[in-house]
Amino acid sequence: AGSSPSWRPWRTGARARPRVGAGRGAAFLLTASGASFPWSMSRSIQRPLLACGSFVFLAPAVAALRPEAALQAFDARALQGHLRSGDPPPPVPATPSPVMKSANDEPDWHTRWGGGLLEILSGLVLVIFSFPVLWFNESRSARIETLICRAHWQARSIGTDAPDADNRNWLVHVEDVQLTADAPVSDSRFDVTFRSGCLRLQSSVEVLQMIQREVLEGRDKPACSGDIARTYSYTQEWSEQWHDSDDYQDPTKRVNRMPSGMKIGHATTSCTRVLCGRGFVLNEALVAQCSRYKPVASRLGNTVTSRVGGLIFTKEPDGYFYHRPSGGGPGSSPKMGDMRVGFSYVGENRVTVLGLQVESTKDRTRDTFLPYRLVERGWCGLTPLQEKQALRAEAEKSIDELREESRYDRPCVLCCACDLVNGAFASFETPQIFHLWEGSVGASECIDTISERSRRCTWLIRLAVWLVMFAGFFCFFKPLVGLISQIPAMRPYLAKFGGWLIWFLCGVSTLGISGLVVSIAYLAYHPCIALGFAGLVGLGCTLLLFSPEFLRLIF
Repeated sequence: AGSSPSWRPWRTGARARPRVGAGRGAAFLLTASGASFPWSMSRSIQRPLLACGSFVFLAPAVAALRPEAALQAFDARALQGHLRSGDPPPPVPATPSPVMKSANDEPDWHTRWGGGLLEILSGLVLVIFSFPVLWFNESRSARIETLICRAHWQARSIGTDAPDADNRNWLVHVEDVQLTADAPVSDSRFDVTFRSGCLRLQSSVEVLQMIQREVLEGRDKPACSGDIARTYSYTQEWSEQWHDSDDYQDPTKRVNRMPSGMKIGHATTSCTRVLCGRGFVLNEALVAQCSRYKPVASRLGNTVTSRVGGLIFTKEPDGYFYHRPSGGGPGSSPKMGDMRVGFSYVGENRVTVLGLQVESTKDRTRDTFLPYRLVERGWCGLTPLQEKQALRAEAEKSIDELREESRYDRPCVLCCACDLVNGAFASFETPQIFHLWEGSVGASECIDTISERSRRCTWLIRLAVWLVMFAGFFCFFKPLVGLISQIPAMRPYLAKFGGWLIWFLCGVSTLGISGLVVSIAYLAYHPCIALGFAGLVGLGCTLLLFSPEFLRLIF
């Protein structure tokens, strides 16, 4: 019976036809459901996708049609045909008896919803931490925009002569002023000192080390395949960071030794007294903004000596000073453990300063600069004298004091997250105007530069928070939608949406809550912007909710 010519072709054809039909049916159903199928991808990717689509879309249809009954009926007709022709009947496959499932075989609630509960908790954590980050970012943006608006009409461009007492405790703009170093600058690790002409001095100590790097082979294979081999490569490089070779995979490469009496890396020293024209002196914060370094080897001798250990470094043609414990002479190839140091400095130049002019406490003949920050003016405003006093008091506050003032003391659900974000944002970027530019820059151009820099930072953080909030809502809604789908009355509505329901809920929630936070943050500083932003978000949500496509899906 198994070798019957009329039986074998039927079984072969019956097995071949569903494969082709399943592939085409999956492709058709994927296209009809609105999914964008990437036909341009390779066949190695198309075939698994077609198989998955066949299983997802055709499994319910096959189950509903009950193919067992169809096969049994076809086998009966085939058996009658064989009996008429006199051929021996084919063997009838035994029908397996149904297996009764007990209540113990059903997965319990913890098995079915344990992973969903973990996703819900993860989503809540992401959403909870995204709230304070978005709030502090938007409030900082609102304050800096308010500060910039006031700076446009409060900034006074002044000269570099003797300071005017009327300009004290007010925002001033000093353009194209000469900086002069009025104190010596000495390096903290070497006997290098500049008596004049140096605003900042920087030294960089490097050590020739063996550096291990991990190389992954077989990256095109899945991570679960186990075929990814980890190998390590070793190179000799000059580095400012110390690489401990005791944990290297190759024992023969454990040759790095920490130099005694020498701290590797960067070290920067600023001049303690920098004159700005004939009427001002810069503080350390403004001097630190001078960053145009130049090589200084030409102004130094042939050797420099470390202050700790007395190590002698000899200058070589490349501009570095070398110390060779191995005993090699100048020009020889470096060996493991050799050290070199390079020096650079910021010389006297002309700059533009924008900040709050105040009286210097160290030099009574000159004024200095402090940060220009927002102050509370109340409903009735402040007199010019009161505003100057408030600006001076706000400018003298430290970062720690500003962090304490912005702390939210009332207990709430977000208090822990708010405290963490508050500490990070207080030291990240305080809304203030306290800047220095090299060369000649106009007042309007200075303020526009600050505004553009702040706006760019705000949008980067805003987009990142939106993505995190969207991911949190996705983790939160996905298990809940699966739970609601178990309710029979809700299945017709969920079936109309399909897989787009979760994306729709995440998008509307992220858009609505983000718009609410932005509106509240801007309400105290820019009410018009807050109301306009809230109106745009409300209009977008309304158009989305009451669009014809959405209403057609529901009704």
